[in-house]
Amino acid sequence: MYPYLFEGTFGRVFLLRSYLWLLVTGAVVAYLLISGPGHRAYRAKTAHPAAAFGPGEIRAAALVAALGLLLGARVMYVALYREQFAADPGRILRFWEGGLVFHGGLGGALLGTLVFTRARRIPTLELLDMALPFVAAGYAVGRIGCFLNGCCGGLPTGLPWGVAYPGPWPTRFHPTQLYSSAAGILVFLVLVPLYRKSRTVGGITAGFLLWAGGYRFLLEFVRTHRPAEGGLSPYQFTSLALLLAAALILLWRTSQGNNARVYAQLRRASRTGPVSIAERR
Repeated sequence: MYPYLFEGTFGRVFLLRSYLWLLVTGAVVAYLLISGPGHRAYRAKTAHPAAAFGPGEIRAAALVAALGLLLGARVMYVALYREQFAADPGRILRFWEGGLVFHGGLGGALLGTLVFTRARRIPTLELLDMALPFVAAGYAVGRIGCFLNGCCGGLPTGLPWGVAYPGPWPTRFHPTQLYSSAAGILVFLVLVPLYRKSRTVGGITAGFLLWAGGYRFLLEFVRTHRPAEGGLSPYQFTSLALLLAAALILLWRTSQGNNARVYAQLRRASRTGPVSIAERR
């Protein structure tokens, strides 16, 4: 565990908390990828300047999504572990100490993005399709912060890659934080090329939600906070909700038939003139 960077030199300085640094680094990585290669890939798919999101819209959407992510992640954690905050409610604001739930953050970010895109009259799924593959890369970086902080750990294991934490016990545990980081890298490597080739809006968003729900549902079986009675954990129920959302998106887009092939329509329209917002939706 290395909850503080350079602790031997500077001591336990708040601004050197490894969890906070990796969280911020993950957010910066995601934004740079979205605003750079992500935006270029979107413009290449639509082949028309009027159909592409501008840098200003991406910055504003990223800010709204980041605020929604932080708020949603903290609210869900406090709701699940409210007994920890009953004696000291001021701890609710100290999110840098840990206590952020990914599914709550994802829900908050998606809600913030939805509100932003509806207010700006931007096609929500087009923006999500572009951004979510790169969000997975930022997520992978942030989970390393969990590993350094010693939170979000796994159950005891005899596997050779089990990790031992400081203490008098010889037990090794599943490095579930690194499992999560590896899952984020994997889905990033899969979804980015799929996005470049995709022709139907919403498919990449559904794929991301399938990953977010599916991998976390399975990971919960080796995480420390399994219910004592052996039932499903709260995070497995939220995982099922994400899987349901992914299925609904796929069913809805499939039901659209030819109208779902928006990227191809935009490419053809680029040779004839501007595309209206109504046509892009």
